[in-house]
Amino acid sequence: MKTDLDTESRAALLTAIEKMKREHEWAVTALDDIIVEKLNINKTDLRILDVLIDGSATPSDLAKKTTLTPSAMTSALDRLEAKKFIVRNRDLHDRRKIIIEPTALIKRLNQILYTPILLDENKALSKLCTGELKIIYDYLCSEKEINSKNRQRLIKEKDSELH
Repeated sequence: MKTDLDTESRAALLTAIEKMKREHEWAVTALDDIIVEKLNINKTDLRILDVLIDGSATPSDLAKKTTLTPSAMTSALDRLEAKKFIVRNRDLHDRRKIIIEPTALIKRLNQILYTPILLDENKALSKLCTGELKIIYDYLCSEKEINSKNRQRLIKEKDSELH
């Protein structure tokens, strides 16, 4: 990709982007902190609810998407069910299979908490052309891959190398 920036300006912009990326991550973490406080849940439970925004899922699918062990997932689902945020239902086609579904309560709370955020994000994105949106999308996809790759690297890395 070509750029109009000279080398020095490009280096400064890349440094500024890296700094802004960290500040963005801090802002997301701070937002998550207040949301878990408002819902009286922990961040693990919030991750599960975030996955369920896209619809129902099996406990094993949730565990894979949130990188939780099956036993940790069971504990989290017990907490969320006790708060009436999810329900466990048997699959209609395979009675051995359990399906986790978000309740009307958590859907309503999700609207209260997240609709203003989504409106603000959509307002910011509406100022961009399709080509700029594609660049942002591609960058976010790359970031996801980079994070996944490095998560796997850290899982495999011996703890002794870090101390």
